[in-house]
Amino acid sequence: MIDIFATLGIERSGLIMLDAQNALIIIDKLEETGIDILGIDAFKITPESTQPIMEQDFNLISQHGSSWGATRRHIIDRRSLGLHFEFVLSD
Repeated sequence: MIDIFATLGIERSGLIMLDAQNALIIIDKLEETGIDILGIDAFKITPESTQPIMEQDFNLISQHGSSWGATRRHIIDRRSLGLHFEFVLSD
């Protein structure tokens, strides 16, 4: 699973961040394999900087077993903002 993150994402400061389109692909893969999403962190990425956008972060710890749909909606609702997302996954 980590390989697909690296293939689709951008590595910044040791984190792999995905644009909205690739984040939606990852959500589908995580759902297929049953890996829960505990949260996502949002970032604005430019060639010179990586800026956390904490007001767009999403905590899903309480949605065990149903995190994929909520995450998918969160990403789709923010697609026009040009953000990148880092996923926090269950073990």
